[in-house]
Amino acid sequence: TGLRYNWRVPGTPSEQCLMRVTQLGSASGGIEQEKLLSGHEGWVMNSAFSPDGELLVSASWDGTGKLWDVRSGREVRTFSAGSVPERRMFHAEFNPDGDKVATARDGEVVQLWDVESGRLLQTYEGTPFNKTDVQRVHKEGDVTPDPMFSPDGSRLLLLNDTVPTIWTVEGERKKVELKGHRGRISCALFSPDGRQVATAGEDSTVRIWDAATGRELLPPLQHNGMAVTAAYSPDGLHLATTSRDGTHATYIWDLETGWKVHTLAGHVRATNSLSVPRALFSPDNAT
Repeated sequence: TGLRYNWRVPGTPSEQCLMRVTQLGSASGGIEQEKLLSGHEGWVMNSAFSPDGELLVSASWDGTGKLWDVRSGREVRTFSAGSVPERRMFHAEFNPDGDKVATARDGEVVQLWDVESGRLLQTYEGTPFNKTDVQRVHKEGDVTPDPMFSPDGSRLLLLNDTVPTIWTVEGERKKVELKGHRGRISCALFSPDGRQVATAGEDSTVRIWDAATGRELLPPLQHNGMAVTAAYSPDGLHLATTSRDGTHATYIWDLETGWKVHTLAGHVRATNSLSVPRALFSPDNAT
């Protein structure tokens, strides 16, 4: 669109029931305009831009998700999850094509909506990974669960009870269950090409799965404590993981061999002894 936007959702919980969108011009032009998107009747839990930057979707404890026109700040459409508080909505995101929105609500239910018509397309059992914990204080930017859509938008990755589950989006609803972990799953994500899924769990393992069949592709990647986070390199050849092993280190794994190839230590111990760093690769795979 030639424009850049910043958006801010107040830290959770927020009694303001609004979002703030700032439109930015060129690097030297600074802030041009700021809009407040007001219309929810409950706490706003998260928001996300459409891929083309023209729309914004928000999720609220009032049981609704709302579509907003970014340029005008006008409310375009409302997706209703049900009555408050039984069906509070806490997450919403666009698919990569921008023609569908997935919303998550209390009760471990995810709903798929058509952006153009607002029609409910499908309902799934499950919840996003890294679901927002509304019992603790959050900082701004710390209220968004992990993405649900696969890179091509054809599947959703959800936590169904304690089992990571892949659901098809188009046509007949089908699921692939990733069974093998013992205990709670802390992280799950698609590989950049969508052909694999990595999961991390309290059984001190990270596991790599075939997203189409649910078959494990490598022996479990063993850690010395609960495996907490995982991140693919952009080329999908390496995985960075962290665990609750007391070292605050990041581990780099070769996904062709399953071998640990690097240990990145040096993080200062956090105030909270249970805190662990989260690792990300640079877009060019260099770091």
